[in-house]
Amino acid sequence: MCTRFNCPKANGCFRIRAETDENQHYDSFIALCNEDSGYKYYMKIRPEDKVLEMEEILKNINLPENKSLEIGIFEA
Repeated sequence: MCTRFNCPKANGCFRIRAETDENQHYDSFIALCNEDSGYKYYMKIRPEDKVLEMEEILKNINLPENKSLEIGIFEA
C-alpha cells in the first residue's frame, strides 16, 4: 500500500485506494514511483477492484493509530 496521498496519480491508483487488512505493509514509493520513473509502481484501479474513496482515506490518516501513515513511515 502506498502512503503518498499527494501523488498526482493517487485518485486512480489501487496501491493507495485498496481496502486494507491487518497484514498490509505500507511505503511511500517516493523514490520508486514518480514522474522521473514514469510512475513505475502505479496500479490502475480496475472495475472489479474494491477501493476506498479518497475522502475517506484522507479523513482517516489523521487518526492516532495511523500516525505513521501520515508521515510516510514503512510499517512491517
